[in-house]
Amino acid sequence: MKKFFYFTAGSLLWMPSFVVRYIKHVAVFFPLLASSGMVKAQPAWEPHIPGFSDTIYISDVHVVNENVIWAVGLKYQVNEGSYDIPPGNPYYAKTTDGGATWMTGVVPLAPDGQVCYVGNMTAIDSATAYIVGLENPFASSGHYGKTLKTTDGGASWTPSGVGWDALLSWPNFIYAFSPDRICTLGDPQEGEFEIYNSQDGGANWARVDGAVIPDPKPGEYGFNNAGDAYGSNIWFSTNSGRLFHSDDEGYTWEAFDTPVSTWGIERLAFSDAVNGIITEGNYGVFPYTSKVFHTSDGGNNWTDITPSGDPSYLFGCEYIPNSPYIIIGVSKGGWVSGPFETWMSPDRGNTWQQISTGERIVHPTFLDTITGWAGEYQQAVHPTQLFRYTGNPMNGLWPQAAIDAKISLSPNPTLGAVYLEVETPHVNNFLMLLNDSQGNLIKSEQINNVADFQLQLDLSPYPAGVYTVTVSSPKGHVSHQFVKQ
Repeated sequence: MKKFFYFTAGSLLWMPSFVVRYIKHVAVFFPLLASSGMVKAQPAWEPHIPGFSDTIYISDVHVVNENVIWAVGLKYQVNEGSYDIPPGNPYYAKTTDGGATWMTGVVPLAPDGQVCYVGNMTAIDSATAYIVGLENPFASSGHYGKTLKTTDGGASWTPSGVGWDALLSWPNFIYAFSPDRICTLGDPQEGEFEIYNSQDGGANWARVDGAVIPDPKPGEYGFNNAGDAYGSNIWFSTNSGRLFHSDDEGYTWEAFDTPVSTWGIERLAFSDAVNGIITEGNYGVFPYTSKVFHTSDGGNNWTDITPSGDPSYLFGCEYIPNSPYIIIGVSKGGWVSGPFETWMSPDRGNTWQQISTGERIVHPTFLDTITGWAGEYQQAVHPTQLFRYTGNPMNGLWPQAAIDAKISLSPNPTLGAVYLEVETPHVNNFLMLLNDSQGNLIKSEQINNVADFQLQLDLSPYPAGVYTVTVSSPKGHVSHQFVKQ
């Protein structure tokens, strides 16, 4: 049986991000010296309101291309101390024009009045998508694991004939490699992890023979939406800290031990077949802590790359495909009150930089360095939002090439104020980030439609140390350090 843990503030707090654990087994103002073009600081994320009929928690986001984005989520009862699942079906949202307009609706996962839980979704295009979830997740049996499919853009959803056991199966993850080839994963059933593959778009499914799947450990199970795929590779993680991997779209499997143990691997993301990250949360003592680990050899060896800012809770992580860039959403306080931050690494976690504050992103998903979306944990104070990565000039933080810019900082070292002067040969939009030695964001400003600009940075309220100024445009970025005495 899978169990819910109900947590209270000050001990453990119930959260949907690791619902699988307990269901399963159970302002400083910087004056501008050259004033033209200055606007308020631009965050890393632009909010979009799809228009759900209720406030919900976004359980998953799937980016098909720059125009087509799907999301799925569930209604919770929320306060600072707990999340709870009331009866009700999940909701979906879809845009076909990059977020300009949205279509929303309900996924009929369970009968009216029944509690249900949604795992994740995968989409082929604007018409076809799959969702895995459960009706009646609190029951000791009779979970009614389901895989639903739409072929009309979400207007209707019908069961896809995966052979889930109506009483005992617990589906966790689904991924479509192509319109025809699909893999879906579930917890152990009859002594083996329950994995199915389809080669005809979900019309027929075949269970993978347990002989080609490493045996589960006693009490081992997978986590909802704790999976990823790249090329022909697919991964899922477990509560015992093991990472399962297939390089043939889910037909044969291997398992790797990781440094994660107590709470299991909460999230994972890969940029290619060998470079990946996993996260672990420690919820035994408040304030909570999270760790991030990296592998560069497909899972044989792991390195702790946790940002030195030591986020107390990590909401989501993403490895930008085919790149060394990692982006994470964190909170250094409460799950409802924050503060919430976005951090990035340009070098697979060797260095980190906070790039934004205020957005409570979850399940960030990137198509490339420009197109990225994220969901949001349910809030009581505003309608449910999705977040689009702003791109211009924020996407200049990703490229390795430095922009053609002359930057001066004076005096250096300084006792308080530093004067930043930037000269470039072309008019552009720029973003200035000021970070401390641990990567924490002190200030950000966006400057539009200029070639040259100046800023006065007042460091008098901050401790002595080394600080970094980053200037970004759509074409790239450049960073300089200075010392506050």
